[in-house]
Amino acid sequence: MTCCSLLLSLACTPPKIADPVDSGDPWTPVDTDDPPDTGETGDPPDTGETGDTGDTSEPWVDPSCDALPEPPFESRSVTAYSLEDLDFDQDGHLIGNNGQHVYRTNFDGSSEVWVANLSFEAGLRMLPNGDLVICLDTRGSIVLAHPDGSYETLVGDLAYPNGLEIGPDGRIYVTESHGDRVRRVDPVTGESLVLTSGVIEAPEGLTFSPDGTSLYISSYSNQRRIYRLPMTPEGEPDGELEVFAENVGSGYLVGMATDICGNVYVIDYTRSEVLRYNAEGKLHGVVISGSDLGSFAYLPNMKWGSGIGGWSDHKLYLVDAGDTRNSFEVDIGVRGKGW
Repeated sequence: MTCCSLLLSLACTPPKIADPVDSGDPWTPVDTDDPPDTGETGDPPDTGETGDTGDTSEPWVDPSCDALPEPPFESRSVTAYSLEDLDFDQDGHLIGNNGQHVYRTNFDGSSEVWVANLSFEAGLRMLPNGDLVICLDTRGSIVLAHPDGSYETLVGDLAYPNGLEIGPDGRIYVTESHGDRVRRVDPVTGESLVLTSGVIEAPEGLTFSPDGTSLYISSYSNQRRIYRLPMTPEGEPDGELEVFAENVGSGYLVGMATDICGNVYVIDYTRSEVLRYNAEGKLHGVVISGSDLGSFAYLPNMKWGSGIGGWSDHKLYLVDAGDTRNSFEVDIGVRGKGW
């Protein structure tokens, strides 16, 4: 992961760069009856783990990657703090904030303050060791919050740190929306490496492919592009930055995610839609619309559930930008990439 003000001011997205470009064409799903031949078919790999989905009926069975469930999907509102981003810990909590405190929320809606008096409106991600990475957007820094609620600055002097992702190497990947940069940060030393600079205008969301060999980056601008940076599983750049998809929605793109089949999901913030692309960059269509979630909800970010404590690992959880005490659960019918 990970702008403008539409219904309200959201710092997950940097101040408005330009007015969204209206292509004039209606936005409709793309026919996927004849998907491209990727050389791989059938079911996603069996990880041996299905997780606690909160459903005590039949065990979850992954669908074929060639026949994923189609929208519309069942959805509901869940009581959980989230302002710009959310994540899940290994103790069965949804992690989010309300602009003043960071909260741990249980599946039943009960919550407790984890980190008090820390104001931000940008990305957050859990590390494997239980620390929480937080972008302090307006302060230009990244902090680590520890399990006891204390926190410390990891790195500063960043140009509006915004979107966050944790790579398969355990390191932090962050977009600097005001610097047109994407940076990798060591979570122990704070040492950082600029992966790309000056090409992606207002980079926003981040997500990896399931095998860790592609880092996808969204742009909040009239470039209307998703970019791909080839990576090694060890977190080293493995080629030149390239355009993954063009003419993407309104162009004002924010949070990203990938599923176990390698499909790429990106939120079009202006249109309040979640778009799905296959691993070759072909648009499947709109899979979630904010207007179908009970109101025209603005959606800055999303994350698959952990499979722990009732948060289903085959349901997608989205931030409701209009209500910091509310999030959305969408039964999308396929698991996330799993890390």
